[in-house]
Amino acid sequence: MLEGDPHPIETQRVDAALYTLYVPSDMIVEQSASDEGEGVRVIANFGGSRTDSAFLHIFTPNDSASGLDDVRRLLLEPNGIIGSNGWKAEEMTPVRYAWAVESFRITGRRGSDIMGSASIGMHGGRGIIVVTVYPAEFADGMGPRVAMILESLQWRDTRTGLAREQTTTRPRRREIDRNQRLQL
Repeated sequence: MLEGDPHPIETQRVDAALYTLYVPSDMIVEQSASDEGEGVRVIANFGGSRTDSAFLHIFTPNDSASGLDDVRRLLLEPNGIIGSNGWKAEEMTPVRYAWAVESFRITGRRGSDIMGSASIGMHGGRGIIVVTVYPAEFADGMGPRVAMILESLQWRDTRTGLAREQTTTRPRRREIDRNQRLQL
């Protein structure tokens, strides 16, 4: 369902080092790898118009930085994913996805209509960060596409999907004032 109506969607298979997934053909896939880990960025290209501010980013850190605390730092430290983009994060309770250990609501800089979420998960002791951001007007189109992509993710080692991950390492929730935001 896209914007309330059923639409058939053609997909393309994406083979990453640790998983495979299927992406709608109206999105652009960019893969990258570094000493820090591997990333797959799926960018909106609706109607043939690339929109770099509307994307899903899946990041799997390398083995040396893959524990829960390491992954949390990669996401939340001042030079991490959220801070380096100038976003603000607010912890979400409950978490965004059943597989997530922690989730955060993302908002853009003041005056920006950027919105989204970031979630941290674990697979076989290794962390995964899933970030989705987009301008507010993209919400109806991005939501179903992101859900389909994440539902299609299948780990190569276990042949199980991300949605079927059993999260047993959920940390004790920190008490956060509802109005407090993590300012990075």
